[in-house]
Amino acid sequence: MYYLDALRIIQTEIQPNNYFEIGCEYGESLCLAKCQSIAVDPEFKITHQLVNPTRLFKMTSDEFFMQHQVKNILNGPIDLAFIDGMHKAEYALRDFMNIEKNSHPGTIVIIDDVLPQKIEWASREKQTPEWTGDVYKTINILRAYRSDLEISVIDIEFKGMGIITNTNCFSDTLSEKYTAIENEILSSEYDLYSAEEVRNSMNPIDITDFYD
Repeated sequence: MYYLDALRIIQTEIQPNNYFEIGCEYGESLCLAKCQSIAVDPEFKITHQLVNPTRLFKMTSDEFFMQHQVKNILNGPIDLAFIDGMHKAEYALRDFMNIEKNSHPGTIVIIDDVLPQKIEWASREKQTPEWTGDVYKTINILRAYRSDLEISVIDIEFKGMGIITNTNCFSDTLSEKYTAIENEILSSEYDLYSAEEVRNSMNPIDITDFYD
């Protein structure tokens, strides 16, 4: 299954009142939203028609969260979020942390690129046409530090998709330990050395199993 098909299924299943996306590029995933949306990207290249009210913020996600209050823009917390920004674990982790601060107990957070088909795609710097970066580490970090979260990895073609539920906007665990976690990332604490190792650590499931 292609990631856009999975996103379409999730949108249909939960019917969110709002949608938040980091890393939009051409708007392929953003255009699937059937509700008011926020999109953040430092270099928009939107070619797909956006049919619902969407506010575009041309900046990095770190800049966005420093300058804007999500709840004020959406008139409430985030229902569904999709993280597909900078392909480095610490960036994806910060995006999750900031989204969780603007979440409610029913929020669903999706992280793209967590199941690279080839380990060459998981390099910290882009070296191949297909590139997931080391975003897969974010899943293992969240599992290590936040056992209260419910985390599933969906077996999507080429690159996988993490789905996180049971968020807690009051949790300070990640922010309090962020410096230590970033040091662990940069010191290769969470490195894996083959696509098989990554896959075994993710324990992926089919999206139909997620909704069973």
